[in-house]
Amino acid sequence: MTNVTTTLRTGGFKTWAAQTVPAGVYSRARA
Repeated sequence: MTNVTTTLRTGGFKTWAAQTVPAGVYSRARA
């Protein structure tokens, strides 16, 4: 993960989650 605290501080959590969560689910689905 890169700059999570900075992202949260700038209010970009929704954007971060939208990019990170689906990627994690996709990785687990392929595993």
